[in-house]
This record gives sequence, C-alpha cells and structure tokens, in this order.
Amino acid sequence: MEKLINDLTQKDEKKALNAAKNIINNKNIGAFQLLCNKSDFLFDFVKRNIKNRIKRVVNQDNHKNLIDLFHVYHEEYADLFMEILSSFANEELSDEIYNLLENGTDAQKKYAAKYFYYIPDTIAQEKLQEYAFSNDVQLAANAAQALGAMKDEKTYQAAIEKLNDKDDFEVVKAVRFLSAYANQAAIPSILAILDKTSMAENIAAEIPYLMPILDMLETYDENCVLNCIDYILLGLGEILPLYQILDFELFETFQYLISKTQQFPQSNTARVLLRALEKFNILTSNDEYVFDESKDTKNEINEIYQLLNNQTTDFWDEQKKLLVQELFKSKQRAISALEIIKSLNISQAKESVLKFINTQTDDQVLLLAVSVAKSFNIIDQIDKQTIIQKITDATAKNIIESYFIS
Repeated sequence: MEKLINDLTQKDEKKALNAAKNIINNKNIGAFQLLCNKSDFLFDFVKRNIKNRIKRVVNQDNHKNLIDLFHVYHEEYADLFMEILSSFANEELSDEIYNLLENGTDAQKKYAAKYFYYIPDTIAQEKLQEYAFSNDVQLAANAAQALGAMKDEKTYQAAIEKLNDKDDFEVVKAVRFLSAYANQAAIPSILAILDKTSMAENIAAEIPYLMPILDMLETYDENCVLNCIDYILLGLGEILPLYQILDFELFETFQYLISKTQQFPQSNTARVLLRALEKFNILTSNDEYVFDESKDTKNEINEIYQLLNNQTTDFWDEQKKLLVQELFKSKQRAISALEIIKSLNISQAKESVLKFINTQTDDQVLLLAVSVAKSFNIIDQIDKQTIIQKITDATAKNIIESYFIS
C-alpha cells in the first residue's frame, strides 16, 4: 500500500492514474486510510494533483465504490467525494446514502451529511436536524451545512435562541451551527454575546467564516467587530491554532485599521492595534510558538510583525494615549485595556489607572487594576482599606491584600 500511495503522489501521471484506479476500483480502504494519514504532511499542489487524479478515474461504472471508502472520514476528501457523487446523483443513490446517514458509522454519517449539502434532498432534513448540535463537531458542521442548503428555518431559529443558553458549551454549539449554516443575518446576534460568555475566543473565531473581518467592519457596529478581533488576538496561539491567521486575513485587517486610525483616531482601534503589537511580538520572540507551523503561516506572522513594527514611535505613542480612554468604556474593554497596559508597560497610563481604580466596584476589574498599579510601583497611592471594603469575594480580597505587602 505504501508503494500505491507513493505512486499516487508522484509526477509520473501514468503511474499516478493507475494508483488512483487501483484504490477506487478495488475499494482499497487500507490505501485510502494511509493516504489520509499522510495528507497533513503533503504539499497543497500534491493534494490538488491527487484530487484531480481521483476525479479522472471515477465514472458511471465505479462511482459507488467511493461509498466503500466512507469508512474512513477525512475532511480533505469529503468535498471531493461529494462533488463527484453529486454529478451521478439519482433517487437510488440518495436513498443509499440516506441509509448511511441514519444507520451508518460516525464516519459514514459525516460523509452522508455532506452529500445532502450538495444534494439538498429534504428526505434527510429530520435526521440532519437531529445531528445539528451533535457533540461530534464535524458531523454537526456537515449537518448544519446541509440544513443551510435546505434553508431550514426551524433549526436556524433554534440556534439563534440557543445563543442565550446558560451553558457556554451549548452556546458554542449554536455558534458553530450558525457559522456552517452560512446565513450572515446571524452575525449581529453572535457579536452581541461575546462579552457575555467565558468562551469568547472560541466564538469570535467562528464569525469570520460567515463574513470576512474587513467586510464586517464596513457592515456592522464597528465597536462590536473590534471586540471580535480583540478576542481572536487574545486566543491566537493559546486557544486558537495559528494557521487561522491566514483564514482571518489579519494582515489586511491591520493595514486597514492603521490607515483608518491615522485619519480618525479612536480608542477602540488603538486597543486592537496595541493588542496585535503585543501578540505578534510574543509570537516572533520564541521559535516554540511557530515550530510546527507551515511556511505560509510563519511568513504571515512575520509580515504582520513587520507591518506593526514598521509604524513610527509617534504612531504608537498616540495609540497608547488613546488606549486609556478604554478604561472608562465597558467592563470587557476596560479589562482588555488593563491587560495591554500591563503587558506593554505603558507607564503614561499610571494616573488613569489610579483614577479608574477609585471609580470601580467590580471584584474582577479591581483585582486586575490593582495588579497593574502594583507592577507600576504606584500601589502606595491607593487607599488600601477603601479598596478592600469594595471586594466581596474572599479569595480576591486575600490576593489584593497581598499586593500591598512590600
């Protein structure tokens, strides 16, 4: 089987086509499994060649052999298989694949759900609704795609309502459904919940798949979209994989924000740009962050780093001056600003931090703000007893008291 896959990936077109024929005509599940195992390590142009070769060898006589390969699911080949099968679609084929959707293995169900995205036959609608919020992320996504193709309003509305669920994991399921369903009308509803959930980074990362960030900035409430970008930046390299940088088109986004803030300075844009400066300085400071990333991802990270660091000192000083205004906006914007002030050691924010502390009563905000004051060695300018009296949580109170111990 190793030789078969090697032949399939080689430049020799005759050998490669013979290998593809072997896999399809003999329903060679083992070889396909090996191909899937190797797929993540193949160059994009090699994978394109493989897909083209598979397309060329599938015909009216052998197309159903693809169904035997459904025992091994790989997203790289799911769309390819369904694109091919949809060209041979008829009632008999749809019935056969519906049977897999209902009774098949997990892998077979994922392929079958994908099929009904290409062939939106409502025979599968009820079963797809059942899978729409599955714990199996890929099955749920494929079901949501198919329901989107069917314009299933019932499940779409159920997902919108689910955004208000008290369980954040259920909220994430709803957001993933809406992202795969692909109705851009859901974007304002998703943006609105970012400051209300403990999984904002995960949720923010789904939104650009509904609409590119630059388009969102031109279409929806700018402050909400900037918050979305901030959460994405916060999650990159920690919760979110770095390769998503390419999906999010962050280089173009920062180009746009830099140009805009030069003409129309505002604190929320400054916050996002300073968060980006912090994040990409960190990502380029240690090879461990990008060691396993692709060449394209590494190049994109370096280009964004250069874009940000090529801005003048005066430009960044202006952003730092603007940032302190964020302390007096919403709670989450204040928290974000405090994190950036501390990590970038923005000393010109000292007076604003002290003023901010005196106006706050929220435990979480006070805990972070006092830690910033401690890092700037200005904690002696805070009335300890006044702050302690504001704190209701015992653990937070103990932590804040420790900050006052020299």
